[in-house]
Amino acid sequence: FDYSLFSSGYTILVLPGIYDDSQDYSLIAPNFPFVLMSRDGPDTTIIELKFGTSPRYMFMIFSQGCDTTTQVIGFTFQNGAGYDNVNYSHGGAIKIWGNYDWGTQQYVESNPLIKNCIFTGNVSNESNNLNGGAIYIEGSSPVFVDCEFNGNSAPEMGGAILIKIGRAHV
Repeated sequence: FDYSLFSSGYTILVLPGIYDDSQDYSLIAPNFPFVLMSRDGPDTTIIELKFGTSPRYMFMIFSQGCDTTTQVIGFTFQNGAGYDNVNYSHGGAIKIWGNYDWGTQQYVESNPLIKNCIFTGNVSNESNNLNGGAIYIEGSSPVFVDCEFNGNSAPEMGGAILIKIGRAHV
């Protein structure tokens, strides 16, 4: 994403197709609300995270203190393995984490709305014993509506979702 091309409150409409991770990076969600939405839903708008062999990236990292006005709607996320631009991390497809404020000793949560999405074949990296096959949540409380989780796995905990400090509204 080139975040200079849109601003707070924008809706990005994605046409049907299979989109791969050939750009070789995970997207970092901006620190303003936006909606990323497929035009025709998850059956026809697929984010394929296994382009080539290694590394296998995750799709997006939410870490900027967003709320449910930040939304991802109508995608299939498949075959992610959690590479986050630096190393393998928790969460095969999406990582949602709050920033810990040492002054207040509380998390500044990231709470996006993930709606009408399918997560399939995602895995947290086995060689590093990471968790959250499809999604990893730490210090946040995202909302999931009408999402499906199929065939995701983790070597330790959270084959579909791992929540470490926080909660998910499903």
